[in-house]
Amino acid sequence: MTTQKLKQIAFLTFLILAALFTISYAVNKFFETHTLVYKAPVAIHFNKPISIIKRVLAINVIQEQKDNSPLNELQQYICNKFGKDCRTALAIAKAESNYNCNEINVNSNNSVDFGIFQENSVHLNKQFTFSDLANCNTQIDAAYKLYQQQGFSPWSTYTSGAYKKYLY
Repeated sequence: MTTQKLKQIAFLTFLILAALFTISYAVNKFFETHTLVYKAPVAIHFNKPISIIKRVLAINVIQEQKDNSPLNELQQYICNKFGKDCRTALAIAKAESNYNCNEINVNSNNSVDFGIFQENSVHLNKQFTFSDLANCNTQIDAAYKLYQQQGFSPWSTYTSGAYKKYLY
């Protein structure tokens, strides 16, 4: 081999070593501030086909509430009206109006939400007039009548799940 060829090989070896050093330095600097995390592209999760969950009876809930934090007269009226669904009804009333019987909200479609359950005026029927609904117990009666017909689905706080943070 000629000296010219040896010089070229030495120079190329130097360039390769310099490039490797620069790359390893850059990679080292990168991993000083970053972590490489490997994730599976697909995760498989198996669920148990049957779960057994202890049922909480509304009567027990009402009794616990009486022992721990007594229900006020209005809340007790709701529980007496809604029975086994007392907890859900209380949570909806809390989410809708914070138990405020005088709460009124005018919607963009000009319908009106009113009272403790923020019942919409489209649900008024001939049994209940606006003057009847000045009484909080009558508001609860109207809400219960609507609940008997349609369940809790007319309340947006129920369908959105917003009521859940108020469940006792």
